[in-house]
Amino acid sequence: MGLPGPAGARWSRPLLVPLLGLFTGARLNELCQLRPDDVVIEKGIPCLRITDEAPWQTLKTASSRRLIPLHPRLLSLGFLAFVEGKRGQERLFAELQPDAFGYLSDAFSKHFARFLKSVEVKRPKVSFHSFRHCFEDACRAAGVERGLMDALQGHSEGGMAARYGQGFPVERLAEAVRSIDYPEVTLWRGGERF
Repeated sequence: MGLPGPAGARWSRPLLVPLLGLFTGARLNELCQLRPDDVVIEKGIPCLRITDEAPWQTLKTASSRRLIPLHPRLLSLGFLAFVEGKRGQERLFAELQPDAFGYLSDAFSKHFARFLKSVEVKRPKVSFHSFRHCFEDACRAAGVERGLMDALQGHSEGGMAARYGQGFPVERLAEAVRSIDYPEVTLWRGGERF
């Protein structure tokens, strides 16, 4: 699959949302409701800020509010340039419309289910949420400790009230994200493998 150069001009929602899911472990609705302002630099580290600050943003639990450092593969594919091109817009994926309950993920979820069917993925229970499981498996394979995994995925930690990063410094979160790899996933850009 060909991807754009660093300018990020040809990023598209159908491609970008699954890549974000794979490399961040974020929930589909968390990704679909992102604002350009939710892509931040924290201590020099590019991150997604999962929040419910905007009226249309919702969180599953309080521990869902967090920072997720961006994986180097997303950065090398021009994600930050894509975001810069969206600055001034209310939402990163402005073309997504809310369903009757206000969720921005419903239309994309249906689109992704149709895509899976079109490529003949026939395993039951394979859905967009499977990217969270892939992320968790990759964390385990890389030796990422359970607490860091939970912080990155927005899982509650022993029922304690959560805050951004659940107490882990962004540098440690970034180190954990950098350690994960998907050797079976090949991305191409301009004839070059990433």
